Amino acid sequence: MIDVPALAAPGGATPAARRKALAALPDEALAERLLPFVEALREGGAARWEPLATLAGLPLGEVVASPFGLRAIALGVRRGATSVQRELRRVLSWPAELGVADPAHGVWDAGKLHVGKYQSFQADAPFATFDPAHVAKWGPHELMHRAAGFFWRPGATRWELYLGARLNELLPVALWYGADQLARLDEDDFDREAAGRAPAARVEDARWLVEDEAALRARLGRTLRHLRAGLAYVEGELAAVDEERRTGRRVVTPRVFGARGRARLDAASDATAYVVGHAARLADPAVSAVLELVGAVDDVDVYRGEIDACH
Repeated sequence: MIDVPALAAPGGATPAARRKALAALPDEALAERLLPFVEALREGGAARWEPLATLAGLPLGEVVASPFGLRAIALGVRRGATSVQRELRRVLSWPAELGVADPAHGVWDAGKLHVGKYQSFQADAPFATFDPAHVAKWGPHELMHRAAGFFWRPGATRWELYLGARLNELLPVALWYGADQLARLDEDDFDREAAGRAPAARVEDARWLVEDEAALRARLGRTLRHLRAGLAYVEGELAAVDEERRTGRRVVTPRVFGARGRARLDAASDATAYVVGHAARLADPAVSAVLELVGAVDDVDVYRGEIDACH
């Protein structure tokens, strides 16, 4: 068993109360609470996490790029997930009647395998996909999806699938723009253009693992705002989903993240696109027969509670 330390959150009767108490801490107090968590992860250096990288199917540099990214990967592995190389996993055929066929799906071109937009991600897939051409943040993001599980039940309505898709994406997005940027490499805000120029994360760039305590404290102080942004995103999205469940209407939540505000997100739009791309597949009898065996959460309210408590 691989023991991965967790952050000791302030007291509270519910996950939401604990998150609220954590977010309410002044910067200095929040950094002091984070320090023991990060220092516990530093013990043994990067080599300590080589077994986790092996289990996750990810490069070690991607696993140790940030403290919370490491934790997310461990949560996914704990659910039994790993990563499979994009070029090595079986390419699933998508019949035209599913409505989102991509004629280039499964085609090799210039040494690269093309996978269609809708075919590249399935929330119900047991394993994550590792694409060496992607920026290193995808590893923790994908394993966080596996930790989050997924909603499905026979005969689920498109509205239920929409809510399930929005909930499934909530924590991975909060991680990407929030907690994963805390003390990550030598970064501050996530800059997609810069990340694209150097997609691989190098172990030696994970300065949080080796720098002295004063430097680590300074790094935590510089990047605390990302953790706060992630916490705020979780609360905002859970509130939006709760309103949707109450009213039966979509709640649009446009948000801006990243360096110079270049990342523009709308979880409602993304979840709608997922339903468009996957509703027919999820209703297919063959797919349904498999999903009935793999442990999906079959109640949206229960799934909302699982996302709320996942840490």
